[in-house]
Amino acid sequence: MEKQQQVETINKSRYGFVYRWRRGIMLQIEFGNMLLNYDTDNFRLFARLVQHIDTETDEDIFYTHTRRPFLIYPLGSCAQTYCFSRDEIMDLKVLLNGAISMLDLQKSLRNNLIMN
Repeated sequence: MEKQQQVETINKSRYGFVYRWRRGIMLQIEFGNMLLNYDTDNFRLFARLVQHIDTETDEDIFYTHTRRPFLIYPLGSCAQTYCFSRDEIMDLKVLLNGAISMLDLQKSLRNNLIMN
């Protein structure tokens, strides 16, 4: 079965996607070389943590050997670290915010259908 039939696209951005597996509660983030799977609560926590990344710091001081100064240590993963540029982090913030808004909207619509 093709991926388009197995997943629902929650949000997409220039660099990535957030999917929900149709037969489960897991959300998948594909962003550059980062591929993460979270349940809804941990997804929201990860999104909040990403929102607190300060992209206004002086990039030149914090450049790594990859020329991408912003490091992400995903929840529950101590072995993998991801490096992103300022533009990528800003895009990731937009992607996750949009996904949270879509999840909230879907939840509200479900609740309204149940109430009516």
